Amino acid sequence: MRFFYADPGLHSLTGHHPNVCRSVQDELAARAIPTAVLAFAGVQPALREELSAIPFFRYNQYWAPDDGRLPGALEAFKAGAQTTREDLHRISDIQPDDLVFVPWALPAQVLGALLWMSDLPANRIPRVIVNFLDIRDLALETSATEMLRSAAKHLSPTVAARLTLGCTFPEGVAVAHSVLGLPVEQLPAPQHALAGVRRRSAAGPIAIGMAGHQQSAKGVHHMPDLVRGLLQLHPSARVLVHDSSGDLRSDVADQLSRIEATDRRLTMCRKALDREGWGELLDRIDLLLCPYDRHIYRLCSSGVQNEAIDVGIPSVVPSGTPLATQARAFGDGGMTFGPGEPGSVIDAVRRALDRFDHYAGAAHQGALLWQQINGPDKLVERLLSERP
Repeated sequence: MRFFYADPGLHSLTGHHPNVCRSVQDELAARAIPTAVLAFAGVQPALREELSAIPFFRYNQYWAPDDGRLPGALEAFKAGAQTTREDLHRISDIQPDDLVFVPWALPAQVLGALLWMSDLPANRIPRVIVNFLDIRDLALETSATEMLRSAAKHLSPTVAARLTLGCTFPEGVAVAHSVLGLPVEQLPAPQHALAGVRRRSAAGPIAIGMAGHQQSAKGVHHMPDLVRGLLQLHPSARVLVHDSSGDLRSDVADQLSRIEATDRRLTMCRKALDREGWGELLDRIDLLLCPYDRHIYRLCSSGVQNEAIDVGIPSVVPSGTPLATQARAFGDGGMTFGPGEPGSVIDAVRRALDRFDHYAGAAHQGALLWQQINGPDKLVERLLSERP
């Protein structure tokens, strides 16, 4: 049996891709499972060396939207699916006792995997487990969605028996099942932070952190107003802004730099972090702030929030999203905000700070529960249970 970790989005230190790959690799190595990491063809050399990754997929899943509404999106979807199909055919001598895991799939990658499986002789189809990254594009009624739905509907019984579709949050499971008409399982979330679990306290300065890849959907245009409001909110508050991509909007970065120059309570970190650096960053945060767009995140989870739950960090997240569902499910250690403009976010932070010891205690209990259900060890156990 060989394990193929197939991730077309694995290309740099930015985002959740490298952290999860490292953790899953460690779990598989502990079980002496032969593993090949199939990354994007343009994977950065340092990451390629660290993970022993094979430059493999020619189409990066983040190159184009999958929703089919923008000009050229349907063509991009078809190209992404066909290229993924062709690339998977390059896995040499695939066998039925092999396991192919696609950890972060968007619709194009799902369709490519289904077509590849359907191409194979029945006696060579491996176990394939596909985990949806998010369900936003899948939930849209587009030509791309219809193509994927049709492919799912016409799977042969042999292919269907070798396929597992999964998602790590319940809203995604329900939508994917409804759209595709195939069984979809809730898989353990893979996130596991290196920082140890500890109970935060209101006894000292409270560090409010915004961490990860600061893309537009994460409310970055509000960051300067949020930071100013947070620094005014509490005299002992500290604010930490981390951008793993280094491509924070220039106007936002300039405003934050000016604030940092005049108020030492703001600290900025604008670089991707290695495993140890990321663990140290999370350990410095007492309250995680996710000022994300509620509409965009209505069918999308947050790897950063998952890691925060894992180590007992309370959070402030948008209401009516999987982030809010996760917070409630694991100790209810946090606060939600409504519309998402700076005023509502700052008010939610204020309410969290007013009862910080309560939320810190709830988040600590939630971390203990998280580790009973989620993490790379639980995910790998679930994946290996699919062996024939």
